[in-house]
Amino acid sequence: LPSGGPLLVDQEENLWLGTFEGVLHFSEPDAVIWTDRDGLPSRHTTFVARVQPAAADFWIATWQGLGRMVRTPRGWQAVYDRRMHAESVCPDSRGHTWSVTVGRIHEYSPSGVRVHPFPGLLWPGRCGVAPDGTPWMLTNLGILRVPKGTARVELVTGQLPIEPPYVPGA
Repeated sequence: LPSGGPLLVDQEENLWLGTFEGVLHFSEPDAVIWTDRDGLPSRHTTFVARVQPAAADFWIATWQGLGRMVRTPRGWQAVYDRRMHAESVCPDSRGHTWSVTVGRIHEYSPSGVRVHPFPGLLWPGRCGVAPDGTPWMLTNLGILRVPKGTARVELVTGQLPIEPPYVPGA
């Protein structure tokens, strides 16, 4: 294998592995590697996450932008969404996906993209999802969250309880 990185198991129990050479798809009986030649923004995969909990599609975050793997009647297709790079993407309990970029938090939903301006926010921001589906974001401004069932981004604390490995501008 070219390297190891983020893992995702899809609804059909196939394994997807993000690497510095692309996204590898391990299915029975075949294994496939997906790269920029197949439609992804880049080979340098940093994060994978489901588009929404009930969907087969999922996000591929790379150094050069966000892509998606989409299930079509002809099989899997890599799609470059022409969106900015995100360190990580986080699906919430409503089927929306969140990412942090410079001065903005992006909310992706089945109906489109909503941008939440957030002055002073530096890129990239890491995020994670709590067991109840609440997205939490570690940023240079502190910890942000989107309370369950809302689309309101709120600053929980301006003081980080831990020293992050790397937060630009911190």
